[in-house]
Amino acid sequence: MLNSCAPAAPGGSTLAASPLSPVSQVGRILMALGLARGPLPRVSLDCLARYHSYLAANLQLPFEARCPEESGLVRPWTAVVNVVELLSPTGPPARDDWGLVCKAFRGAVAVEVPLLDLEVENGHPNAQLIEDYWYWFWNWRFDPRI
Repeated sequence: MLNSCAPAAPGGSTLAASPLSPVSQVGRILMALGLARGPLPRVSLDCLARYHSYLAANLQLPFEARCPEESGLVRPWTAVVNVVELLSPTGPPARDDWGLVCKAFRGAVAVEVPLLDLEVENGHPNAQLIEDYWYWFWNWRFDPRI
């Protein structure tokens, strides 16, 4: 069940819960993962593949976003990138803890940026999609009860 996209439960079993509204953040995430009921599952390759399919169909590409820029300083600077593609989670990841990765351009230079690191304005059509993914990936990478 390690790579299953079933809701996480104590002892590794699956919990049945009442359906959630897609209006709530948890409801939207469950819908993105193709699940009718909660709780949210832990991050797994299967879940990342499901979330990738959902985002690939719903993100408006290309779009501009802000992301951290490696500067060698204690505080990272923010760079503007033009995101052109959501890369498949089954390809070779740049880093295991990056989750879903986007192909973007920083000026004329192509870069791979974790979706987690992207920020768009609140009114942007992709803002809620990115925020929901961030919430799930960040909080359910490990056992959410810890």
